Amino acid sequence: MYIPDIAIYGKSEYTVTSVGAWAFGYCSGLTSVTIPNSVTAIGDNAFFHCSGLTEVTIPNSVTSIGDYAFYCCSGLTEVTIPNSVTAIGDYAFYWCPGLTKVYYDTTEPVKASSNCFSSYGIATLYVPDTAIEKCKRINPWKNFAKIEAHDFTVVEEIENDAIDCEKPVKVYNLNGMKISDSIEGLKAGVYIVRQGASTSKVVVK
Repeated sequence: MYIPDIAIYGKSEYTVTSVGAWAFGYCSGLTSVTIPNSVTAIGDNAFFHCSGLTEVTIPNSVTSIGDYAFYCCSGLTEVTIPNSVTAIGDYAFYWCPGLTKVYYDTTEPVKASSNCFSSYGIATLYVPDTAIEKCKRINPWKNFAKIEAHDFTVVEEIENDAIDCEKPVKVYNLNGMKISDSIEGLKAGVYIVRQGASTSKVVVK
C-alpha cells in the first residue's frame, strides 16, 4: 500500500488527541505526516518502521512520545521536538540512520534514556543558546557529537520572491502546521517558511 503523505484530522465533535499505538506501523509508503495541534500523545510504535517517512514536526500540544514511536524510520532525516514534550520513550528515534538534524525547542531539556536515539555521531542537535550547556550534562542530549545554537523565535517578514526556490523549503501556516514543501501555488496570505537553519514569515500576494 502506497501512502505518500497524510494529515491527521478529526471531525469537530471528535477531536483527535492522540496517535495510538501502532497507528501507522509498517506503513513504508508514508512519506510525510501532519500532526494537528490537538494531539497530546504519540503512542508506542505509532510510526514503527515507516521507512519512507523523511521528516516530522511535532506540534507544541504533544507532551509525550511513546516507546519505539519512530523506531526504524530509516528515511527520517530531521525531526522537530517542541518544549511541550515532557517524556520521550525508549528507542523513540532509534535505528534512524539518516537522521542528521534534531531541532529541540526548549530551555529546560527533559531527561530520557540514552537509547532514545542512535545517530548521535552523525546528527546535529539544534537548541536555544541557553540550553546548550544543560544538554551537555544530561541524557540523551549529551551524547550528540554536535550541539549548536538555533534561534527558534526570530521570524523575519519578507516577500515570497526573496526565497531561494532552488533550495528545499518547508511551509507552515501560522499555527505551526506544515502544509507544503514549496511556496509555489500558495494562496495569498502569510506563511512561515523554513529553509535550512533560517525561518522567515513570508507574505504571498
